[in-house]
Amino acid sequence: MALTVAQEKQRIQQLINLDDQTDQQSSQYTAECLAFIQTHLMAFYERYADDEGISLNQVKQRVSKWDMDQWKQAISQMGDVSDWPDDAKQRMTISGFIAGIDRSHLLDAIISLGVVKMTVSNQKNITHRLQLDGKTEARRMGDFFDLTSKQSKKVTSIITDPETTKIWSQNLWVDSDKMAGDVQYLVNQQLKHGMSLNDLNDILASHANPKQFKPGQSAADRISQMEFNARRIVRTESARLKDEVNMATYRMKGVTKVDWVCEPGACLKCQGIEELGPYSVNGAPGIPDDSHPNCRCSKIPHIEMTSRRYF
Repeated sequence: MALTVAQEKQRIQQLINLDDQTDQQSSQYTAECLAFIQTHLMAFYERYADDEGISLNQVKQRVSKWDMDQWKQAISQMGDVSDWPDDAKQRMTISGFIAGIDRSHLLDAIISLGVVKMTVSNQKNITHRLQLDGKTEARRMGDFFDLTSKQSKKVTSIITDPETTKIWSQNLWVDSDKMAGDVQYLVNQQLKHGMSLNDLNDILASHANPKQFKPGQSAADRISQMEFNARRIVRTESARLKDEVNMATYRMKGVTKVDWVCEPGACLKCQGIEELGPYSVNGAPGIPDDSHPNCRCSKIPHIEMTSRRYF
């Protein structure tokens, strides 16, 4: 029995449907982060703003008991952090150090907390999804190609290899740090020139319309970029993991050639890769390295035209 294009396209569609579900979770984390930052900024505004709004000088004051109560409240909103990764705990510790410098740094620290929590949620969500996709694909390959116990363990080891998550996880935290710094900068720029209530609302306004999307001016839009990044990681790394599981299986089963199977609505680059096939197993383009991020294309064993059955 051959693995057909129709079967592979069905699997691709299943993954795309899961992508949509994961996107909804990422959107929820973004909304929670924005609401967290908005609530605390508004609290400081209502506490310290005068008729002309709130300025950098007003927040460049020593922290008061009320200020530290706000910090304690922000910490409590993090919930149970015992299972948080070291990357998150280290950033929380650093935020705690700078929170006591003055009110401006306290605001920066609270913004950092919101971003850290969102990043942890995205990291857990991505990890869960990749493990699910990897294990599902390993079982699918095991059942379809009748892998032995030893072969199945070899395929599964690809999923459990720490290097599988190391690179994307590191990049996620690097992007998180940059985003937190950018949001802090946007808030402080407003404070520098005196921030009115309208200014505060503007900087926290998100824009779904691409023409209005301005991450260089809107903290909400800048935070949304983290959501887009999380979505990209899920699709890209899930596809990479699937491709590695598939190709390892094909090699163990003596497959010598593979065909490229495009996802629905595939780009011109991937359509071109498909047309140039079949490819030798060792010379086939990799996914996503030889295609592109967010690629959902796949590869299946090549069958000569005389006996090829796609549908």
